[in-house]
Amino acid sequence: MRINGHAHIFNLHTVLTRHAVKIMVDRVRRQKVPDFVAEALERFLVEQVQTPEYLVEEELLARFLGYIASTKSFRKFAKQTPHLPVEVRILGDGLRAAQIGLLRDMLTRLSGWFDEGADSDTTIADVFETLRLAMKADVTGVAAAVLGEMREEDGLIALMMDITSEKAQAADEAKFLAQLAGTSDASAAFPGRVFPFVAVNTRRTKHFDLMREAIERRGFVGVKLYPSLGVPVDSPEMMAVYDYCALNEVPILMHCTLTGFIESEATAQLSNPERWWPILADRPELYVCFAHSGGLQQGVLTPGGPTGLQWPVVIEQLMLSYQNVYCDLAYHVDQMVSATSEGYYLTWIRRLLENEPISDRVIFGTDVWLVRLSMADRLYWAWFESNLTAAEQEIVMTRAPAGFLGLPLDGRPMRQNIERLVEFLKSRPGVGSEPAAWLAGMHHWTVARVHAEWSPNNDAHRIAFGFFRGYMSGAQRQISFEDAAALRLRQLSYWPGATKQDFDAIAQTLFIYCTGSRGALTGDYEPATAIAKLRTLLADGEKTLADAAATIDAIFLFPTEIS
Repeated sequence: MRINGHAHIFNLHTVLTRHAVKIMVDRVRRQKVPDFVAEALERFLVEQVQTPEYLVEEELLARFLGYIASTKSFRKFAKQTPHLPVEVRILGDGLRAAQIGLLRDMLTRLSGWFDEGADSDTTIADVFETLRLAMKADVTGVAAAVLGEMREEDGLIALMMDITSEKAQAADEAKFLAQLAGTSDASAAFPGRVFPFVAVNTRRTKHFDLMREAIERRGFVGVKLYPSLGVPVDSPEMMAVYDYCALNEVPILMHCTLTGFIESEATAQLSNPERWWPILADRPELYVCFAHSGGLQQGVLTPGGPTGLQWPVVIEQLMLSYQNVYCDLAYHVDQMVSATSEGYYLTWIRRLLENEPISDRVIFGTDVWLVRLSMADRLYWAWFESNLTAAEQEIVMTRAPAGFLGLPLDGRPMRQNIERLVEFLKSRPGVGSEPAAWLAGMHHWTVARVHAEWSPNNDAHRIAFGFFRGYMSGAQRQISFEDAAALRLRQLSYWPGATKQDFDAIAQTLFIYCTGSRGALTGDYEPATAIAKLRTLLADGEKTLADAAATIDAIFLFPTEIS
């Protein structure tokens, strides 16, 4: 079993706050994309904070391109550049009615025109593809997309994200809880293949209780820390987290690079691995992985490799001093730009893998979906498969992540955290797919195969099925829950010949049905704007029941997501 030791499967709706938008857009700007792309992305994300939506691919692409076309910087460039391709010039004209093929062609021509020779490893197309993955209807949908790029028996460590602040943490708590519930559901949808790590941000008042809830009741097996978001690793609150993790054999993965999501240059320094010497001196049994190995910009791509107190050196010293300290290779893309950089990188990584005391504690990871800003996940895998030997791949892709997680592989006993995951999965009425080989013989599993974004365990999906069943024909009512996902709204009895007044009335009924099912409005939705969004949904006959459920899920939070 190969394991992607550093992955993200949260969708944007579970992390987006006004505070998060600024940090996300700042990160994209640091990728040196054109100003109009960052401006368009910011406008889109702000709208999604205010009124979350579910958009099928052509809707999302039309919105993205339309926002690019409406920026002052794009209009100014287009006016000053007489030889732009026609597909680029017509941006904004009738995009919502355009076919997906034309929209894709527009994106390709736009990206090709601006990205050629640009001082960036992120193309405009990369930004959209990242957005497309992150805008999946729910966490399980993202997990399905990520796992779909991997081998059937592969697994991943799913790292939550908590981009909050002291002022925002109460207001965005419902989103964090929805992300927690969604990540837990994804681990049940792909049993033994998704290993959830709960984000701990000490700015969140209930961070300790939320961590315990995730680990003791929701199947989470580890903790994710992101110090550069303004969370010191050496606070008294964090010491309590470490003590809990040490006692309960819970591994910790910590963001450790000067790049990524940062609030400021000062908070970026909070990820310095030097801060961990006293922490580990008091808790030598603690399992800790330093993500990104400190970052390639810290001397890795130089002739002599990292030196002195550069972060990769400090991490290696920590690994030599403490037998449960690991590092990972996530978002390592800069070495791929030239043969020289590639040579320096492979020299560095092989020195780690040939250093026997630490050789089996170097973990492969891609940082999907965030790495999509630079490349497709399958290309990341392919580079390492092409440049590492089979024996090296076995270490970084299987032995090291399995050892960090505590999986019962190669004769090793199962650790407490994995035992809790197994008990959590056993407690579910069913799982969404066949369990991984290591898990299969531990229980008689009931497998309920469902559409990745259409699950009987999701309140919004059940509610959509229940509501629209009232508009099904007798034959349609015989369709199973699973098969109903593909029904088009135009196939239901209300749709043919419906007037605006009909759509208005049904939208109000659907709103009452959702609120009566204890659905709480998200973002800045008011009843009138929610009903208007539902009316638009109901009038689009090409939408499926699964699409309708996703729209309902974007507008409302239901009890299982916030309790």
